[in-house]
Amino acid sequence: MVVEKSNGLRLIVDYSVARAQRDGNNRDKGIKRLMAKIRSGRLTKANLNNRGCNKILALDGDVRVSIDRRNLEQDKQWDGLKGYLTNSARNPGEMIGNYR
Repeated sequence: MVVEKSNGLRLIVDYSVARAQRDGNNRDKGIKRLMAKIRSGRLTKANLNNRGCNKILALDGDVRVSIDRRNLEQDKQWDGLKGYLTNSARNPGEMIGNYR
């Protein structure tokens, strides 16, 4: 899929089944690590950022950390997608091939 942007840029989006499986596996591993930290009490608000699996955490009050299932489901929708922002006029297949 190609989306033409107003500033002369194009967004080329590609889907790969292998990437979707890898994304899902990586998320599952990250969730297992998070759950282990939550159970042990070693995950605190100070450890949080918006990268990786931390974006699916929900803070309840000041100290209770849990998995936000709604964010988890939204994150799954992006599995297998990869975007390339370019100003090149080359065809999308060629652009994707160059970056793989």
